Amino acid sequence: MIPLARLDAAIRAAAGYLTRNCDERGQFVYRVNLDDSIVVEPRYNLVRHAGCVYALVRYCRSFDDPAARETVRRAIGFLRDSIAPIDGRGIAVHSRPDIEGGKRVVQCKLGATGLALAALALACELDPALAIRDELAGLAEFLLYLQKPSGEFYSKFDPIAGRRLDEWTSLYYPGEAALGLVLAGRSTSNPGWTRAAQQALEFLATRRQHCFPVEADHWAMLATCEFFAGSQSRTSEHWMLMRHIVQICESMLHEQRSCGGDRPGRGWFTPDRRTTPTATRLEGLLATVRCLPRPPVDLQRRIETAIDAGMSFLLDAQVEDGPYVGAMPRDPHGVHQQGPNAVRRSTEVRIDYVQHALSAFVQYRYGIRAVHE
Repeated sequence: MIPLARLDAAIRAAAGYLTRNCDERGQFVYRVNLDDSIVVEPRYNLVRHAGCVYALVRYCRSFDDPAARETVRRAIGFLRDSIAPIDGRGIAVHSRPDIEGGKRVVQCKLGATGLALAALALACELDPALAIRDELAGLAEFLLYLQKPSGEFYSKFDPIAGRRLDEWTSLYYPGEAALGLVLAGRSTSNPGWTRAAQQALEFLATRRQHCFPVEADHWAMLATCEFFAGSQSRTSEHWMLMRHIVQICESMLHEQRSCGGDRPGRGWFTPDRRTTPTATRLEGLLATVRCLPRPPVDLQRRIETAIDAGMSFLLDAQVEDGPYVGAMPRDPHGVHQQGPNAVRRSTEVRIDYVQHALSAFVQYRYGIRAVHE
């Protein structure tokens, strides 16, 4: 069991890193390198910006931190500057080249709007002044516009051509959209949004049925956990969603065993030993523990063992002092990446690396750690 004092220090350090690295406009310092001699390419990503807002709101719900709350307010303002109407189809986050860099044209990503909705719905619960209900409705309307009758989503929308795009699909966007719809539906008591989220999760469950292993879709696990938090009934469809997250959970545990991360003193979930894949899998496993009403004893034990090992790995990887205190580097061992830029990237820190670690820490603090106190 992780000592509470160490865990709380890690949580505040991670939140402090994001707080310090958010400018007056509300834009985060997207990427740094612990090795100051390495030049960092200037890029940005509004999906990950929205994810950071979501993580900080989660943190602020449990920790009294005025600086973090102020960071949330500014970061929401920056996100809001990129939200614009979609001709009678609600509003969406527009990923623009002048913000994100590169040569791509303006596009609206399902994941950016989904996470923006999730962050704003939670922020509204934290402080009603942080979000506007009409804004939640507009974002949700756009997500419904991107949803197909099957429950599947289009991944992108081209605002210039005015058409939905699914030539490219994302593993995580559907779960992010479902999470946003669940949280917004709960915040505004709108059952239509909750049903749309359920339909999206049922599509994923059906598509993965009878497969093993399946993708480590932690966002779908988080969305399912939030869905069950607001539902008392257990229909056949509900049990299908429960089996789905157990299926992902078993795949994650298999993945950790396969790469040797389940052994003492290790804890990673992928062969490259990167911190963020471990953090995201911990988020999913922690959600599963909270979601399952009566998990089999063996499964509960295996999940908790994997979580404790993974948490130790993340805590050991976090920067504990200096100008980057609270940061989470890409690869703490620095020798397991492939490719010409492997060594240079091992000391890279991106906002999503910190965001996912913070989310895992907070979930552990008020999930497994709280149960054993």
